[in-house]
Amino acid sequence: MCAFFNLGNGEKPKVARGSEYRRAWTIANGEQPRKRQVCSKRVFVEKIFRVCIGDVTKRHDGREHHDAEIYSTVKEILARLWP
Repeated sequence: MCAFFNLGNGEKPKVARGSEYRRAWTIANGEQPRKRQVCSKRVFVEKIFRVCIGDVTKRHDGREHHDAEIYSTVKEILARLWP
C-alpha cells in the first residue's frame, strides 16, 4: 500500500506542525522531532504499521471514477507494530 502526503509546492518541502506527514513521521520515529531535525522519509523504511485503508472513488477534479478505476490507498497510519 502507499500513502500520499502534501508537503507543499517548491523545492524545499515544509513539514508543518499539524500536518498528517508530521503525525505519521512521529508514529514511525517513536517521538516528536527535535528542534531543527529533518523529518526524512527514511524513518518509514523497514517498519510495519497498522493503517486505515480506504477507496479513492473520485478524481482530483471531483468527478466520479469509473468502477474499474477505483483504487485503495492508506488514509491514516494508526500505529507502528514493528520494530
